[in-house]
Amino acid sequence: MPQRKSNNITYYVIANLTIILVSIVTYQWINSAFLEKAKEQHTKDIHFLATQIRKDYFYNEGKTVSSLLTKLEMDFTKDVSNKLNIIKDVTNADIVYLLDRSGTVTHMVRNPREPDITGKNYGFRPYFKNAIMGDNFVYTAIGVTTKKRGIYFSSPIYKNDRITSVLVLKRNFEEIDQYLASHDDSILLINPDGIIFSSNKPEWRLMKIENTNNVYDKFRYAELTNFKILKLQQLRSRTSRSDAKIYNDYSMNILGEPWRIISIRHLVNFKPKSMYSLAIVLTLMFLATVNIFLYFVLQINFQKNQE
Repeated sequence: MPQRKSNNITYYVIANLTIILVSIVTYQWINSAFLEKAKEQHTKDIHFLATQIRKDYFYNEGKTVSSLLTKLEMDFTKDVSNKLNIIKDVTNADIVYLLDRSGTVTHMVRNPREPDITGKNYGFRPYFKNAIMGDNFVYTAIGVTTKKRGIYFSSPIYKNDRITSVLVLKRNFEEIDQYLASHDDSILLINPDGIIFSSNKPEWRLMKIENTNNVYDKFRYAELTNFKILKLQQLRSRTSRSDAKIYNDYSMNILGEPWRIISIRHLVNFKPKSMYSLAIVLTLMFLATVNIFLYFVLQINFQKNQE
């Protein structure tokens, strides 16, 4: 009889261990399936993000500037400020200004927070050099006067088939910062020099991703060349055991230049919060059910053996 009782206890322990093992394996399988699905979704989301940035902040606006001038058929010899205001309202630019053939600002309109740049000369800027030669040009840089990151759109202004001036629009990168801030992922928009030109993490902006060239166009960065380094390993590493994350480095072409988007998705923000609790509750319920069943089976066997 003691031997039989010992065997029953052994069966009881084995059954419980089997249930626990099956529960762990099942949970790991579910967790792995969730991770693969999350990676797939993350890749789709970052591709959509890249498309929106190119479309809404670069290409569409560049086309709008040149086509807008054609449609409005504006004569910039009179009532210039009102015409610049119309362009500013239509394009939602932060600053709109007119440069003469030497690159000096002759007229401008601006948002109240922007400085007056009338009389400043920007003949050294690529957006002026290209437009004065007849090209529509788009350029990203830090403003020499404003010290703000911006996207510059320039177009030549003609009179009697001769370029008389250059129209320039500037949209601040704060718009992209705000757009990225609407995302739960940690996002970095990196220019060809490896400089973080936009991010929803303010402390990362204008930092340099490691292993990039230290030679920069000083005019593009308003003579700022001492960029702090943000190590990629720092982005990939986990800060705690619960800090599971997906890291995605996405390359894209903007204005003929290789830009990158790095996106870090913290899974705690996306995984159902009840997942762990539900797994534990179901396991405990299953264990309790099996234990009750085993208890009655063992009791019945015990009574039969006594009879």
